[in-house]
Formats: sequence, C-alpha cells, structure tokens
Amino acid sequence: QLDLVKLLSSSSLLIVGDADQSIYSWRGAHVESMSDFEHEFQHYDSCGGVQTVYLMENYRSTTNIVKAAQKIISDSTSSSSSSSNPQDGLRKDMKPMRGSGPTPRILACADGRAEASFVVRSILERMD
Repeated sequence: QLDLVKLLSSSSLLIVGDADQSIYSWRGAHVESMSDFEHEFQHYDSCGGVQTVYLMENYRSTTNIVKAAQKIISDSTSSSSSSSNPQDGLRKDMKPMRGSGPTPRILACADGRAEASFVVRSILERMD
C-alpha cells in the first residue's frame, strides 16, 4: 500500500489512521504503517512536512466504553514498552460524545466456541 501511495502522490497527501487499532492485521495491515508514513513522506516540506492531527471527539462509543478502552490500551502499552509514548497523554483527553452508557462487562470464556455460544444466547434472549 505504501508503494502505491508513493506512486500516486507528489506534493500533498492526507491519511487517516489509528495506531491503537490493529483490527485489520488479518489483511496485512500493521501498526508500523503510521511511523513508516512519517519517515517515507518527510520530504513534503513544501506543505510543512508531515503533520499529525489528533481527532479527540469520539462519536461512536459511550463514555464507559472509551474509558475501558483507554485503560486496556494504556495497560498494554505500558507493559510492552519501556519508552514513554506521547499518545498516552492524548488518550486521556479523548472526549466521548454519546453519554455514559452501560458499564462494560468482562466475560472469561474457555475458548472461542464458548464465547460464540454466549453471544448467540445473548442475542436470542434479546430477541424474545
């Protein structure tokens, strides 16, 4: 993808991404793409170089979901990295825009099959 972007761009380019979301790894995406981009396109000095803009409003998730996600991300990055990440402070400033919502539940399942059964049962219960 990076090679294609390099071929299609010459002086101005906008990308959007979230280094904390690696849900597309199954199709070859990797978190390093964001830092690779900054390195590969640093020559865009005519546009002020590479600039990062953080979108801090979250319109999709409730406050309780955002806080839970921030905690999980913070815990996983602090245990896997000894260097401080500048995005850690930004995560705390995320502004959920949908109210508090229900408190997330934590469920431990024996395996993927047990998890799938729980999800199916929960959906069927709500349909009744």
